Amino acid sequence: MTYLFKPDVPFDGEIKNDTGNPIPVTGTLVAAEPTGSLYAFNNHATNANRGWTLDNTMRPVISFQNGSSSATDFIEILEYEIGNNNANQSTIVYEWYEGPLTIAGAAVPSWTTFGVHSQYRVYQDQYSSNQGNTFTVPAGTYMRHSGIVIGKNSTSEGSPAKMYGGASRNMITLCMKRVDNSTKLDIWFAFTVKELD
Repeated sequence: MTYLFKPDVPFDGEIKNDTGNPIPVTGTLVAAEPTGSLYAFNNHATNANRGWTLDNTMRPVISFQNGSSSATDFIEILEYEIGNNNANQSTIVYEWYEGPLTIAGAAVPSWTTFGVHSQYRVYQDQYSSNQGNTFTVPAGTYMRHSGIVIGKNSTSEGSPAKMYGGASRNMITLCMKRVDNSTKLDIWFAFTVKELD
């Protein structure tokens, strides 16, 4: 969020200097969000009555990138949720990586565009005899955020990285595994993305 200071309007708060003494100020503090359009994506309709099946190996689940050819276009995941169908009986660790991962296993899917230039791809899961994917982290790719889902649902969180367009566009990938046992488990996910003006 960006904070703007509007002069010549009474200001009710108090601003202090580095020694704690008040600094006289006239004006109003105004909160302003970046403008842009919201778009959403989830996996509830991908398969009837099942989600994305994970196991006890850390695997890539979904990647996002900005498909715009303009380096001045940005997208950002405003919030996301991860849920499963196992009451309070499971523990899932998830990790967000910025940069390309070295993917092995099943074929890497093509990008799907939603909104105007937001793009995602969902990797093969571990359902039935699916091969799924594994990954290694090459130099220049970094884990930007991680978390834990205990029981049914994660808390809503913001984006681990802003994604930019152009020739040097970046991408982020959500990876997950079950850590409390080796039984496969279905997860569902939902994302709200903002394409910034």
